Amino acid sequence: NPSKKAYNKTWVAKEAGNYKLKAEAYKDGVFVSITVANIKVVNTRSFESATYDSNEAEEKQIPEISTYPNPTNGTVNIDLGNLKNAMIRVSSSSGQLIYQQSGLSGIHQFEINNKSGLYFIEITSGTENQVFKLIKK
Repeated sequence: NPSKKAYNKTWVAKEAGNYKLKAEAYKDGVFVSITVANIKVVNTRSFESATYDSNEAEEKQIPEISTYPNPTNGTVNIDLGNLKNAMIRVSSSSGQLIYQQSGLSGIHQFEINNKSGLYFIEITSGTENQVFKLIKK
C-alpha cells in the first residue's frame, strides 16, 4: 500500500569479510517477522547488484508463516503455510530454549507455560529460517 511509510537504509562494508544482515518487518506498527541474510564482501571498492522481475523463475518465494494470537495468554498457533518438515524452537529473551518440535507442517499449536515476557519463535525448514517475536501476558 503506497500510503504507508517505508524505510530504506543503505549499508556499505568498510572491509572485505562475511556479514550477517537482519531486517525486521512491521505491519500496522506491530513486529511480524525478521529475515536474516549472510553477505560475503570480497572487494569494498566495487559491488554488484541484481534486480529480478516478479516473473523470473529464480526469484525466491518467502513462505507465508503466521503466529497468533500475539500477545498470548499461553496458547500459541503457528500456521506454517506451505512449509514441510519444519522445526520450531521457542526461546526466552534470555536465550533459554523452552520448546522445540520438528517434522511439522500445516497448523501447529502448543502452550507456553513459562512466565510473562518476550519470546522468540524460530522456524526452520530446509534453507528457510524466520524468527518471530511473541509476547506472553
